[in-house]
Amino acid sequence: MSARSSARRGRVVALRAAAPDDDEVLSPIELMERRVKGKRSKPKEGYFDSYPTKQSDEPLGLWETDPKAWDAKPALEKAWSAWSGEPGMMYWMNKGSYWGAGILAFIWVLFRLVGPALGLYQLN
Repeated sequence: MSARSSARRGRVVALRAAAPDDDEVLSPIELMERRVKGKRSKPKEGYFDSYPTKQSDEPLGLWETDPKAWDAKPALEKAWSAWSGEPGMMYWMNKGSYWGAGILAFIWVLFRLVGPALGLYQLN
């Protein structure tokens, strides 16, 4: 253990090259750091891994919930379920049309109201 004293502040700073041994006496500051570090330490996770995950609102298809029952269905029934079932093609087309209409309305407001208000162009 080596020690240097700071001439300006008059305190002693201990520098250690490795972790202290069990039989070594620790300074009060190091004891406090260990005590606080033990309370604050979390399991090593990624930043986003600590957030709780929300269950998805999208419905699951039969092929996801019960694969054996899905395999037992005839091909025509599988095709109809994939097209018109709750998470089928029509469900996603309907969801896409709502998003498309919302985006189109947003673009129209930008073009009709915001563009002329900023003086980018003039509508006649």
